[in-house]
Amino acid sequence: MSYEEMILSTIKKVYAIRASIEKRTEEHLAGSLPLIGYILVGLAGTSLSKDQVKDVSAFITATCTTPERLTAMETISAFKAKNRVHRPIMVWLSYVSLFLPLVLVVAAEAYMYLQGMLTEVTYVAVALLLVLLALFAGLALFSVLSYNPEYRRDTIEHKLWKLMNAECQKRKKMHMRAQKKMGQTPLPAEAAPAVANNK
Repeated sequence: MSYEEMILSTIKKVYAIRASIEKRTEEHLAGSLPLIGYILVGLAGTSLSKDQVKDVSAFITATCTTPERLTAMETISAFKAKNRVHRPIMVWLSYVSLFLPLVLVVAAEAYMYLQGMLTEVTYVAVALLLVLLALFAGLALFSVLSYNPEYRRDTIEHKLWKLMNAECQKRKKMHMRAQKKMGQTPLPAEAAPAVANNK
């Protein structure tokens, strides 16, 4: 397998795992009420499953069969992982919306406390109900505002490239320790050929 073929197969692997995560997102949105679907997607985030992490590890094992290929894969994944993911303004606002309802409720309850209203059982029950509603409202607003398909795709890809790079670094260190014990030459430090951003 040439370097070009290795790069192409790696990109295909990243896209395949990303597609499986997107499919999970589509299932959440299609199989529930709209708001519940967004909440499920928000809770799931862009995290990788244990099977997907194992899939990446197995791919590195199958692809990087020589020290040179491992060094090349490390260089490629480091290059791709360096690209920052642009976070849309709505995603930033979603973090504010997560806490804003609770802050408003706390402010309202502080006012009720200062007025001596929280000494009554009825108002205490209302205060607890408001806290629960604020938590649900914050989660709902966060889930809806933070949902951006393009941002999710970019974030998933970025996580996958970082995972591949971390896996390569771990294996490279293990290989270097093994070579040191055996008194062999360490892995080549030369970087792989320059890789264009195929995103």
